[in-house]
Amino acid sequence: MKFRQKKTVFKDDLKPEEKFELIFRRYFFRLCCFANRYTKNVEESKEIVQDVFLQVWNKRSQLSFDDEIQFYLFRSVKNSCLNLLEHCRVENDYHASLYLLYSGHDPVGDHFMTLELKELNEHIEQAIGSLPDECRRIFLLSREKGLKYAEISKELNISVKTVETQMGRALSRLRAHLKSYLS
Repeated sequence: MKFRQKKTVFKDDLKPEEKFELIFRRYFFRLCCFANRYTKNVEESKEIVQDVFLQVWNKRSQLSFDDEIQFYLFRSVKNSCLNLLEHCRVENDYHASLYLLYSGHDPVGDHFMTLELKELNEHIEQAIGSLPDECRRIFLLSREKGLKYAEISKELNISVKTVETQMGRALSRLRAHLKSYLS
């Protein structure tokens, strides 16, 4: 029985920086095209791919630059695209419900539904108000201003990991506070 050995794509005498540059040059354009199939937006696709390469750079000591780096890159880009699409869907649903609530426009003509939306919005506002200050500020920057985690991190001078943690806490608390409204 023969075992397939991992092929190293690069000479062993290359520095990690040189290996990274070769990987970047080899895959950047292909990954952008791949991401664009999901996002349908060239700039968002480039940003996703750049973020993935930043993650690779930060993990360069843990990753091996063998044949499997290609699979890692494409899987990471796909996951990032799917996360972005889900984030956009949730954000659009949130904005649509706020629009219906604040516009007073009821396209279906169902007054009862408008009252339920108003009640739900009051509970959402209470739930957001009950969040700790930093958690609430991060949540509102993400949801109301539409900032990405990296932008929030830069604006508040905190790490992206802190933003992710605080958003997780905010969403968890909001889910618990609004569990009677969630199906």
